[in-house]
Amino acid sequence: MGNMQDAPDLTDTIECAKCLEKVIGGPVVQAMGKSYHPEHFVCEYCSQPFPGGRFMKASDDNLYCEQDFAELFAKRCQVCNEIAKGKVVNADGLTFHPEHFICVGCGTNLVGKRYKIHPQTQQIYCPTCMPAEKKVVRPENHICAQCAKPIVGPYLLIKGQFLHPRHYRCHECGTEFKGGDCHEFEGDFYCTPHYEILLLKKCARCGKPCKGRSVTAIGKVWHPDHFTCHICSVPFVESHYYENDGLPYCETHYVQLFGNNCAHCKEPILKNVVKFLDKAYHSEHFFCTTCQKPLKNGQFTAWDSKPICQACYKKLPPKLRKQVETRMKEEKKAQIKRLKEHKQQQQESDDGKNK
Repeated sequence: MGNMQDAPDLTDTIECAKCLEKVIGGPVVQAMGKSYHPEHFVCEYCSQPFPGGRFMKASDDNLYCEQDFAELFAKRCQVCNEIAKGKVVNADGLTFHPEHFICVGCGTNLVGKRYKIHPQTQQIYCPTCMPAEKKVVRPENHICAQCAKPIVGPYLLIKGQFLHPRHYRCHECGTEFKGGDCHEFEGDFYCTPHYEILLLKKCARCGKPCKGRSVTAIGKVWHPDHFTCHICSVPFVESHYYENDGLPYCETHYVQLFGNNCAHCKEPILKNVVKFLDKAYHSEHFFCTTCQKPLKNGQFTAWDSKPICQACYKKLPPKLRKQVETRMKEEKKAQIKRLKEHKQQQQESDDGKNK
């Protein structure tokens, strides 16, 4: 069991163990030698914050709240399948509540007494009630699909493959399967809880569960080799990517598809774009053409197709200001006209498709 630790004052960037992205400034949670964004420090199964900051670390190296850890990994009674708490009886790798450790033949409680476990049914018997073991037909030259060794003695035939009974276990936690509690994926078998966890991690690119390593980005989970540029499919270097409409892009294709070149420095604008008179600017390059001071919303206008602050604009000759205002009104009317024409063309196109 673990408790959330207060994060030290970090000056260098660190990596979140959940999303694998850098934590730059802001709060950070540290637990079990790893660091997390606060919003990513949640239960692996239910994705909820840990009540009281208390969590459990499982054999899969993930963190779970106490309730889900008990449901997924706690030992269960062989008879009632309930979580075995308090005093339990361990017999040949099986767990029982003391009141359930009884002979299925005569009902005698066998705690502290001699007992036998039926090799096929895994049921408990007293020495008197133990039924005779049925002879098992031993196959010839059968090879176990799991360990590739010859099978001598009892065997299982699963989907056309022969297995040693000891290999019919969950690939994740090693629990033996009971009844129909077995699910196959890519040649491995999983118990129901771990199969459900596997299904929760579906790759956003191929739609198949992410078995083993995965990448969490843009609120989705990806196979590492599927988290690539949506256009060129080239993997991202050091997780450096750009997002648009829920899809990742490399810098080259992001600029080609969605970027603008700054009218001042001519370099691509990847974020914090300011648009003015059909031109785009880096926010730090949007300043008055005359006095070079940064411009704020509502405190600038245009002169000679360039931004100018109100103070510098008022210094222009009245006749020149009147010409500018007249031209801007004409440009605004022309822009409204173009928008109406575009909307009309779009409507005519939609009407033609619906006929």
